[in-house]
Amino acid sequence: MDNAQTAVPQSIERLGYTVAEACKLIPCSRSHLHRAIKKGRLRAAHDGTKVLLSREAIVEYLNHGDGTDIGPAI
Repeated sequence: MDNAQTAVPQSIERLGYTVAEACKLIPCSRSHLHRAIKKGRLRAAHDGTKVLLSREAIVEYLNHGDGTDIGPAI
């Protein structure tokens, strides 16, 4: 095989985060994010029992989640 085909990219952009990971980015509590998801203010994908948040959904929530700007975009 050609080395170019088997090389692993040095930087891979994250497509999604767990609630715990998102809490470290924002920062806020897990219960705060779960409430925002339940109220429809934060879009989330569910994979079985795991809740995944896209980067775009997190940025959107930070800018418009409760009608106010609560922080800079990530």
